[in-house]
Amino acid sequence: IEPTRQRAAKVRRQHGVQHLVRSYVGEQLVRPPLPLAAKRPRSSGGEDKRRGAAADLAAKVGTKEGLETGVNLYKKALALPGVDQLHGLYGLAWAYERQGLFKEAGEMYREANGLAPADAGIVNSVGVMLLKQKSFQAALVQFRKAIDLDPKSPEAYLNVAVVAEQQSDWAEAIKQYMKVLAMKGQENNVRALLNCAFDHEALSQYKKAEELLRIKSGAKASKA
Repeated sequence: IEPTRQRAAKVRRQHGVQHLVRSYVGEQLVRPPLPLAAKRPRSSGGEDKRRGAAADLAAKVGTKEGLETGVNLYKKALALPGVDQLHGLYGLAWAYERQGLFKEAGEMYREANGLAPADAGIVNSVGVMLLKQKSFQAALVQFRKAIDLDPKSPEAYLNVAVVAEQQSDWAEAIKQYMKVLAMKGQENNVRALLNCAFDHEALSQYKKAEELLRIKSGAKASKA
């Protein structure tokens, strides 16, 4: 029998998969990108509409200067009467997150969640900020709440799997990834296939890992 590391390396080489894929995918905690802040404000006022659009454009540039400008513009827009608060709060949270200010981002996502309690994407974002701060159990509560709100969306399941991996619970992570892969349109979800394969590898289940990597090799990336 081949040594564990040697066989694992062989499986990766056969399918062009590098060891660092797990950590890279783990960092890309799954969430729809700027679903609210990318939209134009719903209010009809001229000034708040201009401020909101300018904040979106600045934040989406993604540079340090752009994010700082976006934060300032979102704050100014939120101070205007009649502004779309949900838009501004989500955009401000999104910008804070990309600045690495996870506590502040989480606070803004929570405020946005107060305005849209049935929005699974925002609840998931609250969980992601907790996860980035290593508050695993609190994050798990939010991800499960997101699943209850939208059981057909893969994002929160993928993040539940990330929590399980942080706790070395490979079997639970596999269970969550398999739920995603069983969803309509998610059969070739690359994140789920890769990480599920690596979790099987961690359990020395190399045959199953290899099967998943073979599927990945012929899969087109899905959006989740």
